[in-house]
Parts: sequence; C-alpha cells; structure tokens
Amino acid sequence: MLDQINRRILRELQESPTISNAELAAQVGLSPSTCLARLRRLQEAGFIVGCSALLNPDLLGFPLLVFTEVSLRRGVPWEGFISAVQRLPEIQECHRVAGHFDYLLKIRARSLADYRGFICEQLLVLPCVQRTLTRVVVEDLAVAGKLQLT
Repeated sequence: MLDQINRRILRELQESPTISNAELAAQVGLSPSTCLARLRRLQEAGFIVGCSALLNPDLLGFPLLVFTEVSLRRGVPWEGFISAVQRLPEIQECHRVAGHFDYLLKIRARSLADYRGFICEQLLVLPCVQRTLTRVVVEDLAVAGKLQLT
C-alpha cells in the first residue's frame, strides 16, 4: 500500500496541505484522476487522519503555551478526567504517558492568570486528579510536526 509514489504524495501533503489535486499529481508524476484515487485510498486506509490549518496563537490572543503533567489518584475512576480533557478547549493535546505521571497536557491560555484559573477551576476540581506540575514554554524551537518519510 505504501509504495514510493504514495510516500511522495504524503510528503507533498505535509509540505503543502492546501495543494490542489492537479498540482499534487504534477509533483508526483501522475494523472490527476490516478492521484485522486491514490489519495482517497490513503485516506480510507487511515494514513491521512485529517487536514487542518495551523493558526497563530499569538495573534489570536493565546500566547501562553504550557505543558502540564497530571498524576491521577489510584483507586478512583479516571473516566471523569478523560471526558473533561476531551471537552475543555484550552487543552490542545492529551497524552497518556509512562513514567512519574499519568498524562501530559498541552494547554494554550491568554495569560498565566487565566492558566491558573483553568487549573484551579477546571482540572484540580476533578476528584481523580491528585497533582499537576506545570512547565511554561519560553520559546518554540521546532513545531513542524512532520513525519520523516523515506
């Protein structure tokens, strides 16, 4: 399924997600109809899970980026935590991790005061949350999020 042409299609889409099918076909050396058929098969097979625009959080009023480590209480149901993180818009990403804590959250906020309010009023009130540890991002150095396809 993932031959060299499909890998080239995926690489091109990572570089230019808004590329037209005709341009994509020309870049990878296919006819537009063949390229579209391959693109649809890649989507159906789950290689492409979505398409979105990357917005500038600074210009939109959310300059603060915070990673929050969350430790949950043992013996308490975690479902409330999981449903909460899925509905709270401040949480951009949530990852269950191995190590000294249970979850790593990527959170955007307008300010430290807003972040503190969010933690105190939304996260720490959940009965399953035992503690959090905050790491404020000082500078973004690499945010491409692209996969290396060889």
